[in-house]
Amino acid sequence: MKILYLLNRLLSSPLEVIYVFLIFIITKDLGATPLQLSILACSKPAVSLVSAFANGFIFGKPKSIKPFLLLCNLIGLLPCLFFPYVENTWFFIASYACFMTTLRASYPAWIEVLKCKLEIKELSKTVATGSSINYSILILFPLVFTYFLDQDPSIWKNLFVCMAILQFLFFLILLVVPLKFNLQDKQEISGIVSTNVIKEGWLILRTNSSFVKYQILFFLGGAGVVIVQPILPIYFNEALHLSYSQLALAFSFCRGISFVCSTPFWLAYTQKVSLYSLNALVNVFSSLFIMFILMAGLGIEWLLIGYVMYGAMQAGCELSWNLSGPLFSKNKESTPYSCLNLFFVSFRGMIFPFLGQLIYSWSNAFVLFSLAGGLCLLSVLYALSLNQEYNLEEKTCG
Repeated sequence: MKILYLLNRLLSSPLEVIYVFLIFIITKDLGATPLQLSILACSKPAVSLVSAFANGFIFGKPKSIKPFLLLCNLIGLLPCLFFPYVENTWFFIASYACFMTTLRASYPAWIEVLKCKLEIKELSKTVATGSSINYSILILFPLVFTYFLDQDPSIWKNLFVCMAILQFLFFLILLVVPLKFNLQDKQEISGIVSTNVIKEGWLILRTNSSFVKYQILFFLGGAGVVIVQPILPIYFNEALHLSYSQLALAFSFCRGISFVCSTPFWLAYTQKVSLYSLNALVNVFSSLFIMFILMAGLGIEWLLIGYVMYGAMQAGCELSWNLSGPLFSKNKESTPYSCLNLFFVSFRGMIFPFLGQLIYSWSNAFVLFSLAGGLCLLSVLYALSLNQEYNLEEKTCG
């Protein structure tokens, strides 16, 4: 299962990476309107809600996980095959939303597959390795396909077709590889069996106070980063006057290299500390990112350092996000916990960008970034408080 998961990341990541560039491609090649670009940018967190509902079909049904993964893989790549025959911008936006829905929906299912076969330490190592594969492709692959796009911008639709065919290869592999599950304790959450993800999520929030505290912590820290996202392009263009090459160096190269290089550190750190302590350090990096972004007016080097901090923060954040379900669910099914993660991340992603834009319209970038940094620091303090509480409980139980 470990090799299968890593193979999935290897063959599916190229299509994911080229989709990241879709917002730039449709702007340049199709003349997409600001409304269309805004909808495209907001669609990723919005589809997380759809993904969470989709996972209701596999909760309590281990035998449904493989068909679900096959369906996600196929639906995600299918629209790309029609790209050469379509000129409608809305079709490409819908294709992006469709792909991101299937990508997000497959996460909890893959975690459940790994959890059935691996111990937590081995699971965390596998997830971290998969993330490193994904980010390695994010760093290197754009250097290849952007070269060809510069030579002939019209080939972008054919590139999507090629990457879809690559992902389809994994569909064929998954089709013939059997997935076997240990059904013991897989049908029960507090004695209740249900495929209603909302009902099970509400039950978890009522009965698992530790998971609720973790969600508040994760929500606060992420809000500090998400709230500045719609303003960053304006800030980079109007205040810093950055070129595209400078943006690419910071956003893709520095962030990606930092993510990959910091993953072994986060992996080792996770084995030694609680999830709360892990998030405390993650949010320290979030705070440093905001600080260096503010300092970027003094020189481009501060922006580069800022995105090094961002990449390290993302690596720790992704590990925390993926491990929270298995850790808090213990011997029970982790799918409802992972679905709750999707709910809260999507809610945060749909609300805080608009809130950030509103604050910016009333003030300026400095005020917004200062508020964002304050949220990150608040989450650090809250994480330290939760970690102290956790250590006291461990001593009491010991």
